[in-house]
Amino acid sequence: MTPPAPACTTNNPFVFGVPQRGIEFGGYPNDGNFTWSVAIVNGNNDGPAARNSKDIYGRLSYTFNLERDANVRKEVLAAGPTGPRDHTSLRVGAFGYYGRNALNIGGSLFPALPTIREPFYRAGGDFRFKYRKFELWGLGMFGHDTNVVPNGPSDTATGFVSTTPVTFAGGFAEAEYWVYPWLIGLMRYDVVNSPTDFAAGLSRRDTRNRFSPGVQVLGARKPQAGLRVSAAIRTAHPWLDAILPGEWIRCRNRFLVLTFWKDRRPTSPRTS
Repeated sequence: MTPPAPACTTNNPFVFGVPQRGIEFGGYPNDGNFTWSVAIVNGNNDGPAARNSKDIYGRLSYTFNLERDANVRKEVLAAGPTGPRDHTSLRVGAFGYYGRNALNIGGSLFPALPTIREPFYRAGGDFRFKYRKFELWGLGMFGHDTNVVPNGPSDTATGFVSTTPVTFAGGFAEAEYWVYPWLIGLMRYDVVNSPTDFAAGLSRRDTRNRFSPGVQVLGARKPQAGLRVSAAIRTAHPWLDAILPGEWIRCRNRFLVLTFWKDRRPTSPRTS
């Protein structure tokens, strides 16, 4: 029996949040309000290069100082006995990532056909609003992957043709409030819209989301250590087990995380 042509060849291993191997250039003016960066990376996450082409990433951001007093806007603020102190401000940013995913290398999927080059991109924006002890920050992103399929059954196909691309959109927003210098209350909301996941049976609807309230406690004597307690209520997803085939479950997770981080201070003060 001749196998039919697949409906989708897109299988992109790229993960946006994973460190990449490459080189990055960036900078900012003396006031530090505007920042820019451009990077050329392998595009294979934190692993070695798997293809000859390179991916490109770029980001711009600008911080608006919202303090009314002009003298306060010029002050350098830092943490004190009552906790962190920062200017009332709004930072907005935009970013983009472009690459070309390589499939069928060496004929691993379709022996008689060449390597598939499928361009993809990620584009979005981020923000951070800071007011005294309150902070609200988040990010939104759109993803687009070109999708090609063989122009016939797998054993007789002579090339590839373009078909419906694989797309998704999503983001998150998180609010934090410093109740005390050592106690932070937080609430996070995540959402993603992926028609491809819905068509594949991985989600009950095109859109799925998650609410995550939590509390973070910082160490009193060692502020580099902290304890974070949070919960999560997620959209229903399929029960991947033979016990309840075809059923959907809604998870309610609880997390208890002990974290440590290094307090990195500059070796010399930055001058303006």
